[in-house]
Amino acid sequence: MRANPWIIVFVGFVALSVSFAFRAVLGLSIPEWERAVSANGLGWSRDTISAASALALSVMAVLYPFVGALVDRIGARIVVSGGCLLLAVAMTFVGNMSSPWHLALAFGVLGGVAFTLVGNNVVTVMVARVFDTRLGLATGIATSGSTAGQLAMMPLLTLGFVALGWRHTYFVVAGVCVLIACTAWWLLGGESGRTKVKTAGPARVSLLEATRILFRDPGFYALFVSFFICGITTTGIIETHFIPFAIACGFAPMLSAMSYSVLSGFNFTGMAISGWASDRFNRSWMLGGIYAGRGISFFILLGVGDSYPMLIGFAILFGLMEYSTFPPTAGLVVSRYGVANMGKAMGFLMAAHSIGAAIGAWGAGRVYTVFGSYDWAWIGCAATAFGAALVVLACKDPRHTGPHQGFRMQRMPAPA
Repeated sequence: MRANPWIIVFVGFVALSVSFAFRAVLGLSIPEWERAVSANGLGWSRDTISAASALALSVMAVLYPFVGALVDRIGARIVVSGGCLLLAVAMTFVGNMSSPWHLALAFGVLGGVAFTLVGNNVVTVMVARVFDTRLGLATGIATSGSTAGQLAMMPLLTLGFVALGWRHTYFVVAGVCVLIACTAWWLLGGESGRTKVKTAGPARVSLLEATRILFRDPGFYALFVSFFICGITTTGIIETHFIPFAIACGFAPMLSAMSYSVLSGFNFTGMAISGWASDRFNRSWMLGGIYAGRGISFFILLGVGDSYPMLIGFAILFGLMEYSTFPPTAGLVVSRYGVANMGKAMGFLMAAHSIGAAIGAWGAGRVYTVFGSYDWAWIGCAATAFGAALVVLACKDPRHTGPHQGFRMQRMPAPA
């Protein structure tokens, strides 16, 4: 039995919805955990909690290239299903924790491994293996799950915190992860058969050889640096600190969660549009424009004050730009390095993304602790995003400049 390509897109969408929603729940938890023990909190500082997020992202940075090589070799079924099960274990531990090292182990280490296994790099490889045409659109739809889950689940998680308390909410989260793991295992039963439909392209090489080739290519350095900056300005700061920032501005937790849902909704729209456009236009110039637009959006945060419309304005603009980088980046990777090596290439890019995100998550928490506001964090995000807009132009789109010859081209075995 071979899985329908659009079923694979659906599985990727749902898996990322769960993974990213539960990564973002840490930001929702920060105000709860900052409270004193007598108020059903833990009395921890914001930078202590942010350190757990930074640890998870550091673990992800180390593991991404190896997970990329793994999915190149065995496919996504075991990787995605196993990642969802491990995420269930991690969230159960978080629900039982009582000291900072518990959070570091549960969310930082176990969660970091799980988030790597159920990440955008795995899903982009899974989709690229079964789509020749409409790759950008399929990638955009599948990876938009990274925001759709937050759109649907952040208000529900907020209600769960109110009705059940944060501990029991994390237990419910763990149960959902088990359900998704079983569903992914079932629906991806024919995924390994579909991965052989592509019959030509660069031959698969070892992780060591791929590392040597990739890091001799100036275009890959451009993608690597831009994704490092992407991590700082998205996963690191916005996913971890946007809701705490909104609450610090005086907005109620539900209003803050709703504004994040607006951001996620427009993120979904932005990724779909980006996927469609990356099949048609120069991907390098697209990425430059996306990063520049993201840089502009941070200036809105400097003027939010107590204006909820300003907060929503940021959510709309930033949402359109946040993860819309993935479809054109995935397209550039496929066209330059081939599907057979895509997992390894995306693994290194996601490692850069996670390193940047770790720095952003911890750094923004430190900025808030020292200055009592996030202003300097927003200024830094704007500056680095504009830098990424310039750097990424060095990675040329082969559709407009001719084929890239970094990996040796040869025909792959015909489908069995």
